[in-house]
Amino acid sequence: MKKFFTTAFVFAILIGLLINTNCKKSAEVVEFLLTVNLYDGVTGTPETGTYTYTDIEEVEYSYSLLEGYTRLTVLLDGEEVETSGTVTMDGDHYIVVTAGQGTGEYRLNVAVSTGAAGTPEEGTYYYDAGEQIDYDYSLEDGYTNLRVSFDGVDIGSTGTITVSQDHTLYVYTEKEYLIQGSWRLSEEYEDGSAFNVTVTFTGDIESGTVVDSDGGVGTYTVSGGSVYFIIEYPDVIYEYTGDFFDEENMGGNSKRFYVNDNTFNSGTWAAVKDTN
Repeated sequence: MKKFFTTAFVFAILIGLLINTNCKKSAEVVEFLLTVNLYDGVTGTPETGTYTYTDIEEVEYSYSLLEGYTRLTVLLDGEEVETSGTVTMDGDHYIVVTAGQGTGEYRLNVAVSTGAAGTPEEGTYYYDAGEQIDYDYSLEDGYTNLRVSFDGVDIGSTGTITVSQDHTLYVYTEKEYLIQGSWRLSEEYEDGSAFNVTVTFTGDIESGTVVDSDGGVGTYTVSGGSVYFIIEYPDVIYEYTGDFFDEENMGGNSKRFYVNDNTFNSGTWAAVKDTN
């Protein structure tokens, strides 16, 4: 009997250990992300970045203005909150902290695309009604098609705006792509045909001529990241519209027009710049 009780006792202990071990494995740690974005004119903690915290952890935050800035705004998940406090990590959260410049009644939001330089710089500014703001923007190297928009209306790249309410000033640019040179062109059409040729573009950034390795000749135009070109043969005309994906890849839709019977096939194309 003593042997029976000893064996049973050991067996019970092993079962208990297995149960406890399984419980520990199922109690996984739950973690959530806190994403923080601080804009110009703001200092404090947590700084810009993405942080990981455990479930229900309390995270302290505190922000203040740098000299020359005003109107500190702290947004927690899109809702304005106090400039300091705590965040309970019961899920993913994000904090956005912004500041403005000036002490006037009306707000001027300025957004400037990469590739543009000038003033006022990107940010939020406050002015009194009737104040006149000089602006001046130009393109940096490698960009084209500068466009300035004031409250949704295109204006010149330099001038003066008058504050009368809250306003928005947007400065747009487009990346400049160089199409000149040789490209390996692949195209497929809905009738099942497919071709691979080399096309060579000669001209300036915006327009010029194109020839392919099968003897076709045509013209091209480029506007920012968009490209259009045609290649003509005696009985067939190829038309290509598309976009640059990066400096060495472009593609889009194509059409093959048959001159004699006025019909066409639709297709797609892709081209890789020949760097050899």
